[in-house]
Amino acid sequence: MARPNKVGLEYFSLDVSFDDEVQLIKAQYGMEGIGILITMYQTIYADKGYYREWNERNQILFSNKVSVNRNEVVTVINDCIKWDIFSKKMYETYNILTSRRIQKQYIKATYKRKEVEIVENYLLIKKDDRENITYIKVSDVNNQDTTSVSDSKSTQSNKDKYKDKESINTSCSDSKTDSEPEEPEPKFDEESIPYKAALHLRNLIANNFPRQPVPDKTPKDLEDWAIELDRLNRLGPVGAKEHEGKGYTWQEIRDIMDWCQDDSFWKSNILSASKFREQIVKLEGKMKSNNAGDPDGMNQTRELYQEFLEEEEAEQGVIDI
Repeated sequence: MARPNKVGLEYFSLDVSFDDEVQLIKAQYGMEGIGILITMYQTIYADKGYYREWNERNQILFSNKVSVNRNEVVTVINDCIKWDIFSKKMYETYNILTSRRIQKQYIKATYKRKEVEIVENYLLIKKDDRENITYIKVSDVNNQDTTSVSDSKSTQSNKDKYKDKESINTSCSDSKTDSEPEEPEPKFDEESIPYKAALHLRNLIANNFPRQPVPDKTPKDLEDWAIELDRLNRLGPVGAKEHEGKGYTWQEIRDIMDWCQDDSFWKSNILSASKFREQIVKLEGKMKSNNAGDPDGMNQTRELYQEFLEEEEAEQGVIDI
């Protein structure tokens, strides 16, 4: 009997610091909320690897797992959906918990596996063209043949079966139901300020370092950068709360962006929107001191460089959840 393909993951990486949405869960529910969220990540990665059905049965089982009242668990998860930690669209359409980060992590972690099955309808990211990935439809998920067969004529691989099904679905594309969701649109389009800011930073980096990998110029590929810069405008530096009013104007963001990509030290260290936001306070301070002709500018640069190296060492090996 053939050995079944492995589905879930045995481990996953966790950020050393949480983003704003997770901080909101912590602010509302304390460490119990964080514990519920992290345990849900464990459950998702260990089960299907990139999603979890969130029905009554699984709610009861999960509540028992974390030893928390079911209503409290559902309330926390509902807010996780509200703050886009889990995709609202996927939950409302298919009653599952998933996210772009979870899917990216799963795809990356399974690159050495012989065969990986992905439900195409659940995807929030672009389809990967790896040969070991087979994309199936929602209708195939609960109708897979699990009977062991010894006859060589009956051992056609599931992968080939699904390819046949995909061929049929392609040839009959006119008969698709309206219930199948289209690929999610990016949060910011080409006319939005966050996208334009992300594109500007991307172009500055690409001009300084032509070999540095950067996202393509499309709103979809630049979505993560645009989201990060939007947070910088609305909230401010990493860790700032919405009510604190520490956000930067778009003109300030543009000025600091131009300055750092023209600075001999910072342009080689600010190579993404997330790093730009992390270092924004230091960048602003150094830019202002330079503009004011600060005689201690070199000393400040050395101090900032040392702090930067220490932060980089602390972040080595960390992958987004």
